[in-house]
Amino acid sequence: MAQRLSPAARDAAVNRVRMITAGIVVLGVAGTVGLGMAIAAETVVKPAVTNQGGNAAPKPQGGVAPQVATGNAVTTSGGS
Repeated sequence: MAQRLSPAARDAAVNRVRMITAGIVVLGVAGTVGLGMAIAAETVVKPAVTNQGGNAAPKPQGGVAPQVATGNAVTTSGGS
């Protein structure tokens, strides 16, 4: 069975519990903020590329120019 405490002892126990709880909360918040700042410092943010023209063709990858059909090209399947 639990020990009965005098009002002064009970108040002291409640204050100890409050201090321990506040300490744990402060340490948790500080750890969360510290971890967030560490992750943010590691993360490299690349600047966003926007298409201001709206209809500009994408740039070719690897230095190869895109082939554009003119509509009047004659194609053959081989043979004679």
